[in-house]
Amino acid sequence: MPPKAKPRVVEEPQDPPEATRSESPESRREEPPKSPKIPENPDNPDDFVNDEDDNPRHASVLSDQPTASLTEAILLMTKELRRRENPTSKAKAKEPDTFDGSDPKKLNNFILLCNLTFRSNLTYAEDSNKVNFALSYLRGTALEYYEPSILDSDEVPAWMDNWSAFVRNIRT
Repeated sequence: MPPKAKPRVVEEPQDPPEATRSESPESRREEPPKSPKIPENPDNPDDFVNDEDDNPRHASVLSDQPTASLTEAILLMTKELRRRENPTSKAKAKEPDTFDGSDPKKLNNFILLCNLTFRSNLTYAEDSNKVNFALSYLRGTALEYYEPSILDSDEVPAWMDNWSAFVRNIRT
């Protein structure tokens, strides 16, 4: 039997020790990416400033800096939510005075102010909400006229869910 050959051991090159490397630890350290400065007015994303040259810029959504993209996204979402919460295009209408039916001349003004309220508030998009609003401003004989229809839950009158029918009914 021939003698068995010893397995050949291959050594992999090793890195030189720290002391013999040509780079210093400071030169190998990577600096974290710079984040944009927080704008003074968070509602204006154009207020972002680049730390390197202080020139105004709009932070890109496809930025190399994830922090900048996230900051911009949060600021833009905050701005949009504030815009939706406080619609500036609609003015608040004066709510109508109560209507008691004693002076029929006041009925047109009552209906007019109800309609203005409905136009300035999306809550009253449905006719049933409009009728309920108007009913809540009735007093005296006007309220007494509608009270049986409101309290009788068996039959719902047609005017209860139809603003035009309610206006025709109150004018008669």
